[in-house]
Amino acid sequence: MQTLHSYGLLAASFRPDADLVALRTLLRHRAQLLEHRAPHVLHMQQALLQMNIQLSQALSDVTGITEQRIIRAIVAGERDPHTLAALRNYRCKIDVLP
Repeated sequence: MQTLHSYGLLAASFRPDADLVALRTLLRHRAQLLEHRAPHVLHMQQALLQMNIQLSQALSDVTGITEQRIIRAIVAGERDPHTLAALRNYRCKIDVLP
């Protein structure tokens, strides 16, 4: 390496500023969190199906606003389907109950 450098065949390596290094680190960490999120969401969906709570039939994403409200209400003890359907976000297109 030293011989190559003495002939001028090696260029100096790029070392970014500390701010850019910190930003890259945060972006890599965020990407890892998003990558590890999928198995946890799948685990939530499987747990709901095992409890015979079939939210996936009416709602597509377990991590959405409506789904999280309904899951929190179920955990709090709510069992009335009309009360749970009333927790639907106004932007949700699908009616949970007819």
